[in-house]
Amino acid sequence: MGVIEGALGLKRDDIYMTNVVKIWPNVVTRRLRTRPPRRDEAEFFIPFLLEEIGIVDPAVVITAGKTAFSALFPGRPFTPGEWAEFEGRAVMPVYHPSYLLRRQKRLNESVAELKVSLESARKKLGS
Repeated sequence: MGVIEGALGLKRDDIYMTNVVKIWPNVVTRRLRTRPPRRDEAEFFIPFLLEEIGIVDPAVVITAGKTAFSALFPGRPFTPGEWAEFEGRAVMPVYHPSYLLRRQKRLNESVAELKVSLESARKKLGS
């Protein structure tokens, strides 16, 4: 059982996941890797994200990482685990899973923090 399923009590099929940036920018090296999108790249996709949110109409939005949070709250500090509100929707920012994996020395602690945040989201959903 994964962290999402365990903490939210939902299966992956019960959750809608999307990205702010639909085409992730790459850095050309020997081993192709991604890079954080520039502000203009993220801003280009924001209308698409807002349309998705309107169509899906989620009760709770979980922003995984600073890029996702900053798309909805430009200039606002990224504070994982603290609720925010966007257009009447509860928003829970959490660290992106890839960030957690890069912090191997704190992985167990980081996963525990993520579970607390997701459990808070489950309570908001009334599950």
